Amino acid sequence: MENPYQVSGAAGGSADYPLASMAGIQSMAATKSWVRLCAVIGFVIGGILFLASLVGFFAGFSSAAGVAELAFRVAAITPSLIMSILALIVSGKLWGYGSAIARLLVTQAPADMDRALDAQRRFWRVAGIILILWLVLMFFLLVFAFFSTPIRH
Repeated sequence: MENPYQVSGAAGGSADYPLASMAGIQSMAATKSWVRLCAVIGFVIGGILFLASLVGFFAGFSSAAGVAELAFRVAAITPSLIMSILALIVSGKLWGYGSAIARLLVTQAPADMDRALDAQRRFWRVAGIILILWLVLMFFLLVFAFFSTPIRH
């Protein structure tokens, strides 16, 4: 009896090397340019924020009048430095997802579809963790700003 679930050679693949579904490949292909664009924009923004944070960080050392002012400047710059690093990490994961899509478009192999979907999963996991970290960081920044601003009557 013939197996109705076996991939036929006429469909472009064989039982040993089946092709990934065309609908899945087309869906991935439609997102590849957007994924790459968002990754590049993330690298640019993260890089600019990182460089600006480094400049502010080292400028704080050279122009601080005392230890308290130096500590305040370092504490004020450190969150943006951390956020820039997190943005670069997310952009790297997104770039990896775009690369997995590009590989899938060349091979059309189910294994590469699995890799692309796994890269997508890793991106969203890291993005979710970093969003939670950003939320916590923003909370501490608000608390820091609230308690570091003198209240005037």
